[in-house]
Amino acid sequence: MATCIPECLPDRLEIVSYANEFAFLHDDIIDNVNQAQQSDQKNDELLAAFLKGSKDGATDFSCYGVQLIQLQMLREMTAIDHERAITAVRAWSRFIESGSGRQHHVAFETLESYLPYRIRDVGEMFWYGMMTFGLAITIPEAEDEICKRLVGPAFAVLCLTNDLFSWEKEHQSAIQRGLDTVPNAIWVLMREHSIGVEEAKGMCRRVIKQKVSEYLDIVEQNRGNMNLSPDLRRYLDAMQYTLSGNAVWSLDSPRYKSSGNHADLQKPILNGGVAEKSEGPHDQEYALFDITLHAAGTTKF
Repeated sequence: MATCIPECLPDRLEIVSYANEFAFLHDDIIDNVNQAQQSDQKNDELLAAFLKGSKDGATDFSCYGVQLIQLQMLREMTAIDHERAITAVRAWSRFIESGSGRQHHVAFETLESYLPYRIRDVGEMFWYGMMTFGLAITIPEAEDEICKRLVGPAFAVLCLTNDLFSWEKEHQSAIQRGLDTVPNAIWVLMREHSIGVEEAKGMCRRVIKQKVSEYLDIVEQNRGNMNLSPDLRRYLDAMQYTLSGNAVWSLDSPRYKSSGNHADLQKPILNGGVAEKSEGPHDQEYALFDITLHAAGTTKF
Protein backbone atom coordinates (compact mmCIF):
# COMPACT_ATOMS: atom_id res chain seq x y z
CA MET A 1 0.00 0.00 0.00
CA ALA A 2 2.96 2.30 0.60
CA THR A 3 3.83 2.00 -3.10
CA CYS A 4 0.24 2.28 -4.37
CA ILE A 5 -0.91 5.16 -2.14
CA PRO A 6 2.38 6.76 -1.02
CA GLU A 7 0.58 10.01 -0.18
CA CYS A 8 -1.80 8.26 2.22
CA LEU A 9 -1.99 10.17 5.50
CA PRO A 10 0.06 8.37 8.18
CA ASP A 11 -2.84 7.87 10.60
CA ARG A 12 -4.87 6.17 7.84
CA LEU A 13 -2.29 3.86 6.26
CA GLU A 14 -2.75 0.98 8.72
CA ILE A 15 -6.54 0.71 8.40
CA VAL A 16 -6.44 1.20 4.61
CA SER A 17 -3.86 -1.60 4.37
CA TYR A 18 -6.00 -3.82 6.60
CA ALA A 19 -9.08 -3.16 4.45
CA ASN A 20 -7.12 -3.98 1.31
CA GLU A 21 -5.94 -7.28 2.82
CA PHE A 22 -9.51 -8.10 3.85
CA ALA A 23 -10.63 -7.46 0.26
CA PHE A 24 -7.93 -9.82 -1.06
CA LEU A 25 -9.07 -12.56 1.34
CA HIS A 26 -12.67 -12.14 0.19
CA ASP A 27 -11.46 -12.30 -3.42
CA ASP A 28 -9.80 -15.64 -2.65
CA ILE A 29 -13.07 -16.96 -1.23
CA ILE A 30 -14.94 -15.92 -4.37
CA ASP A 31 -12.26 -17.46 -6.60
CA ASN A 32 -12.55 -20.81 -4.84
CA VAL A 33 -16.30 -21.44 -4.87
CA ASN A 34 -17.62 -23.62 -7.68
CA GLN A 35 -21.02 -22.12 -8.36
CA ALA A 36 -22.06 -18.56 -9.25
CA GLN A 37 -24.86 -18.89 -6.71
CA GLN A 38 -22.35 -19.57 -3.93
CA SER A 39 -20.21 -16.55 -4.81
CA ASP A 40 -23.31 -14.34 -4.97
CA GLN A 41 -24.30 -15.56 -1.50
CA LYS A 42 -20.88 -14.69 -0.08
CA ASN A 43 -21.04 -11.25 -1.69
CA ASP A 44 -24.57 -10.64 -0.43
CA GLU A 45 -23.51 -11.49 3.14
CA LEU A 46 -20.62 -9.04 2.93
CA LEU A 47 -22.82 -6.38 1.33
CA ALA A 48 -25.54 -6.69 4.00
CA ALA A 49 -23.03 -6.11 6.81
CA PHE A 50 -21.53 -3.03 5.13
CA LEU A 51 -24.94 -1.52 4.39
CA LYS A 52 -26.03 -2.10 7.98
CA GLY A 53 -22.80 -0.65 9.32
CA SER A 54 -22.96 2.47 7.16
CA LYS A 55 -26.59 3.00 8.15
CA ASP A 56 -26.34 2.25 11.89
CA GLY A 57 -22.89 3.71 12.41
CA ALA A 58 -21.18 0.41 13.28
CA THR A 59 -22.74 0.23 16.73
CA ASP A 60 -23.99 -3.37 16.60
CA PHE A 61 -21.74 -5.49 18.84
CA SER A 62 -23.92 -8.62 18.60
CA CYS A 63 -22.38 -9.90 15.34
CA TYR A 64 -19.40 -12.22 15.04
CA GLY A 65 -16.88 -13.58 12.53
CA VAL A 66 -16.51 -11.74 9.23
CA GLN A 67 -19.26 -9.26 10.08
CA LEU A 68 -17.48 -8.31 13.30
CA ILE A 69 -14.27 -7.67 11.33
CA GLN A 70 -16.22 -5.47 8.90
CA LEU A 71 -17.82 -3.42 11.65
CA GLN A 72 -14.50 -3.07 13.48
CA MET A 73 -12.94 -1.67 10.30
CA LEU A 74 -15.80 0.78 9.95
CA ARG A 75 -15.53 1.83 13.61
CA GLU A 76 -11.82 2.56 13.21
CA MET A 77 -12.34 4.46 9.95
CA THR A 78 -15.22 6.57 11.29
CA ALA A 79 -13.17 7.44 14.37
CA ILE A 80 -10.58 8.98 12.04
CA ASP A 81 -12.88 10.63 9.47
CA HIS A 82 -16.59 9.85 9.72
CA GLU A 83 -17.75 11.45 6.47
CA ARG A 84 -15.09 9.92 4.23
CA ALA A 85 -15.34 6.56 6.01
CA ILE A 86 -19.04 6.33 5.14
CA THR A 87 -18.24 7.36 1.56
CA ALA A 88 -15.56 4.65 1.37
CA VAL A 89 -17.83 1.89 2.73
CA ARG A 90 -20.68 2.86 0.43
CA ALA A 91 -18.29 2.80 -2.54
CA TRP A 92 -17.05 -0.62 -1.37
CA SER A 93 -20.68 -1.76 -1.17
CA ARG A 94 -21.33 -0.69 -4.77
CA PHE A 95 -18.29 -2.72 -5.82
CA ILE A 96 -19.63 -5.83 -4.05
CA GLU A 97 -23.03 -5.25 -5.60
CA SER A 98 -21.86 -4.98 -9.23
CA GLY A 99 -18.40 -6.60 -9.33
CA SER A 100 -16.61 -8.95 -6.95
CA GLY A 101 -16.79 -11.99 -9.21
CA ARG A 102 -20.52 -11.79 -9.96
CA GLN A 103 -19.91 -12.49 -13.67
CA HIS A 104 -16.91 -14.79 -13.41
CA HIS A 105 -18.98 -17.53 -15.07
CA VAL A 106 -19.66 -15.43 -18.20
CA ALA A 107 -17.69 -16.42 -21.32
CA PHE A 108 -16.80 -13.00 -22.73
CA GLU A 109 -16.10 -13.17 -26.47
CA THR A 110 -13.97 -10.02 -26.86
CA LEU A 111 -11.66 -7.88 -24.76
CA GLU A 112 -13.89 -4.90 -25.56
CA SER A 113 -16.90 -6.58 -23.95
CA TYR A 114 -14.83 -7.97 -21.06
CA LEU A 115 -13.09 -4.77 -19.92
CA PRO A 116 -16.13 -2.83 -18.62
CA TYR A 117 -17.03 -5.74 -16.33
CA ARG A 118 -13.42 -6.39 -15.33
CA ILE A 119 -12.92 -2.74 -14.40
CA ARG A 120 -15.84 -3.02 -11.98
CA ASP A 121 -14.62 -6.42 -10.80
CA VAL A 122 -11.02 -5.32 -10.16
CA GLY A 123 -12.38 -2.96 -7.50
CA GLU A 124 -12.89 0.39 -9.20
CA MET A 125 -15.31 1.62 -6.51
CA PHE A 126 -13.43 -0.08 -3.66
CA TRP A 127 -10.20 1.66 -4.67
CA TYR A 128 -12.01 4.97 -5.08
CA GLY A 129 -13.14 4.61 -1.46
CA MET A 130 -9.68 3.70 -0.19
CA MET A 131 -8.01 6.53 -2.11
CA THR A 132 -10.43 9.27 -1.08
CA PHE A 133 -10.31 8.13 2.55
CA GLY A 134 -6.53 7.66 2.61
CA LEU A 135 -5.79 11.01 0.98
CA ALA A 136 -8.61 12.83 2.84
CA ILE A 137 -10.13 14.17 -0.36
CA THR A 138 -13.75 14.65 -1.34
CA ILE A 139 -14.84 14.51 -4.97
CA PRO A 140 -18.22 16.25 -5.47
CA GLU A 141 -21.13 14.02 -6.51
CA ALA A 142 -21.59 16.18 -9.59
CA GLU A 143 -18.18 14.97 -10.79
CA ASP A 144 -18.88 11.24 -10.35
CA GLU A 145 -19.41 10.54 -14.04
CA ILE A 146 -16.53 12.63 -15.34
CA CYS A 147 -14.27 11.09 -12.68
CA LYS A 148 -15.22 7.59 -13.80
CA ARG A 149 -14.60 8.51 -17.45
CA LEU A 150 -11.23 10.17 -16.81
CA VAL A 151 -9.81 7.32 -14.72
CA GLY A 152 -11.20 4.61 -17.03
CA PRO A 153 -7.85 3.94 -18.78
CA ALA A 154 -6.10 3.74 -15.39
CA PHE A 155 -8.46 1.04 -14.14
CA ALA A 156 -8.08 -0.78 -17.46
CA VAL A 157 -4.33 -0.86 -16.75
CA LEU A 158 -4.95 -2.20 -13.24
CA CYS A 159 -7.23 -5.02 -14.34
CA LEU A 160 -5.04 -6.04 -17.29
CA THR A 161 -1.91 -5.96 -15.10
CA ASN A 162 -3.69 -8.14 -12.57
CA ASP A 163 -4.82 -10.56 -15.27
CA LEU A 164 -1.32 -10.78 -16.75
CA PHE A 165 0.28 -11.72 -13.45
CA SER A 166 -2.54 -13.85 -12.06
CA TRP A 167 -3.06 -15.95 -15.22
CA GLU A 168 -1.24 -19.06 -13.97
CA LYS A 169 -2.98 -18.91 -10.58
CA GLU A 170 -6.46 -18.41 -12.05
CA HIS A 171 -5.96 -20.93 -14.85
CA GLN A 172 -4.92 -23.61 -12.36
CA SER A 173 -7.85 -22.73 -10.10
CA ALA A 174 -10.29 -23.10 -13.02
CA ILE A 175 -8.83 -26.50 -13.94
CA GLN A 176 -9.02 -27.76 -10.36
CA ARG A 177 -12.65 -26.66 -10.07
CA GLY A 178 -13.61 -28.12 -13.44
CA LEU A 179 -14.71 -24.77 -14.88
CA ASP A 180 -15.12 -24.06 -18.60
CA THR A 181 -14.14 -20.40 -18.37
CA VAL A 182 -11.27 -18.44 -16.86
CA PRO A 183 -12.18 -14.88 -15.77
CA ASN A 184 -9.00 -13.41 -17.20
CA ALA A 185 -8.04 -11.20 -20.17
CA ILE A 186 -5.46 -13.76 -21.34
CA TRP A 187 -8.19 -16.37 -21.78
CA VAL A 188 -10.47 -13.83 -23.52
CA LEU A 189 -7.71 -12.81 -25.95
CA MET A 190 -6.84 -16.45 -26.69
CA ARG A 191 -10.48 -17.14 -27.63
CA GLU A 192 -11.02 -13.87 -29.48
CA HIS A 193 -7.92 -14.16 -31.70
CA SER A 194 -7.39 -17.95 -31.71
CA ILE A 195 -3.88 -17.58 -30.30
CA GLY A 196 -1.73 -19.25 -27.65
CA VAL A 197 -0.93 -18.12 -24.12
CA GLU A 198 2.33 -16.32 -24.90
CA GLU A 199 0.84 -14.43 -27.83
CA ALA A 200 -2.09 -13.40 -25.66
CA LYS A 201 0.28 -12.18 -22.96
CA GLY A 202 2.19 -10.13 -25.52
CA MET A 203 -1.04 -8.59 -26.76
CA CYS A 204 -2.07 -7.84 -23.18
CA ARG A 205 1.23 -6.02 -22.54
CA ARG A 206 0.72 -3.89 -25.63
CA VAL A 207 -2.78 -2.89 -24.56
CA ILE A 208 -1.47 -2.04 -21.08
CA LYS A 209 1.18 0.27 -22.55
CA GLN A 210 -1.41 1.91 -24.77
CA LYS A 211 -3.75 2.52 -21.82
CA VAL A 212 -0.90 3.88 -19.68
CA SER A 213 -0.09 6.36 -22.43
CA GLU A 214 -3.76 7.38 -22.68
CA TYR A 215 -3.99 7.93 -18.94
CA LEU A 216 -0.81 9.98 -18.70
CA ASP A 217 -2.16 12.23 -21.47
CA ILE A 218 -5.42 12.64 -19.50
CA VAL A 219 -3.51 13.61 -16.35
CA GLU A 220 -1.41 16.18 -18.19
CA GLN A 221 -4.39 17.64 -20.04
CA ASN A 222 -6.31 18.14 -16.80
CA ARG A 223 -3.54 19.14 -14.41
CA GLY A 224 -4.45 22.80 -14.79
CA ASN A 225 -8.13 22.31 -15.61
CA MET A 226 -9.87 24.71 -13.25
CA ASN A 227 -13.26 23.31 -14.31
CA LEU A 228 -12.43 20.24 -12.21
CA SER A 229 -12.37 20.34 -8.43
CA PRO A 230 -8.91 20.38 -6.79
CA ASP A 231 -9.62 17.00 -5.17
CA LEU A 232 -10.54 15.35 -8.47
CA ARG A 233 -7.32 16.65 -10.02
CA ARG A 234 -5.40 15.30 -7.03
CA TYR A 235 -7.12 11.92 -7.42
CA LEU A 236 -6.15 11.76 -11.10
CA ASP A 237 -2.55 12.53 -10.23
CA ALA A 238 -2.40 10.05 -7.33
CA MET A 239 -3.68 7.20 -9.50
CA GLN A 240 -0.34 7.23 -11.35
CA TYR A 241 1.32 5.88 -8.21
CA THR A 242 -1.30 3.13 -8.03
CA LEU A 243 -0.42 1.96 -11.56
CA SER A 244 3.33 1.74 -10.96
CA GLY A 245 2.95 0.49 -7.38
CA ASN A 246 0.56 -2.28 -8.38
CA ALA A 247 2.86 -3.46 -11.17
CA VAL A 248 5.95 -3.51 -8.94
CA TRP A 249 4.03 -5.33 -6.19
CA SER A 250 2.70 -7.87 -8.70
CA LEU A 251 6.21 -8.71 -9.91
CA ASP A 252 7.32 -9.94 -6.48
CA SER A 253 4.06 -10.78 -4.71
CA PRO A 254 3.88 -14.33 -3.27
CA ARG A 255 0.22 -14.24 -4.31
CA TYR A 256 1.18 -14.86 -7.95
CA LYS A 257 4.09 -17.25 -7.42
CA SER A 258 3.23 -20.90 -7.90
CA SER A 259 6.29 -22.34 -6.11
CA GLY A 260 7.15 -22.07 -2.41
CA ASN A 261 4.93 -21.07 0.48
CA HIS A 262 4.16 -17.48 1.44
CA ALA A 263 6.27 -17.54 4.62
CA ASP A 264 9.42 -18.65 2.80
CA LEU A 265 8.88 -16.17 -0.03
CA GLN A 266 8.57 -13.27 2.41
CA LYS A 267 11.66 -14.08 4.50
CA PRO A 268 14.08 -12.18 2.17
CA ILE A 269 11.82 -9.12 2.42
CA LEU A 270 11.82 -9.28 6.22
CA ASN A 271 15.59 -9.80 6.36
CA GLY A 272 16.76 -7.44 3.64
CA GLY A 273 13.78 -5.38 2.53
CA VAL A 274 13.95 -6.77 -1.01
CA ALA A 275 12.50 -9.94 -2.45
CA GLU A 276 14.81 -12.43 -4.11
CA LYS A 277 14.34 -12.79 -7.85
CA SER A 278 13.50 -16.42 -8.50
CA GLU A 279 12.77 -18.50 -11.56
CA GLY A 280 9.07 -18.55 -12.41
CA PRO A 281 6.35 -17.76 -14.92
CA HIS A 282 6.93 -14.00 -14.61
CA ASP A 283 10.67 -13.86 -15.27
CA GLN A 284 10.16 -12.45 -18.74
CA GLU A 285 8.04 -9.63 -17.32
CA TYR A 286 11.18 -8.03 -15.85
CA ALA A 287 12.49 -7.57 -19.37
CA LEU A 288 9.31 -7.23 -21.42
CA PHE A 289 6.94 -5.39 -19.12
CA ASP A 290 8.48 -1.99 -19.86
CA ILE A 291 5.78 0.48 -18.79
CA THR A 292 6.96 4.05 -18.26
CA LEU A 293 5.15 6.17 -15.69
CA HIS A 294 5.98 9.56 -14.24
CA ALA A 295 4.13 9.97 -10.99
CA ALA A 296 6.96 11.82 -9.28
CA GLY A 297 9.73 11.48 -11.81
CA THR A 298 10.05 8.38 -14.01
CA THR A 299 9.58 4.76 -12.93
CA LYS A 300 10.69 1.97 -15.27
CA PHE A 301 10.62 -1.75 -14.76
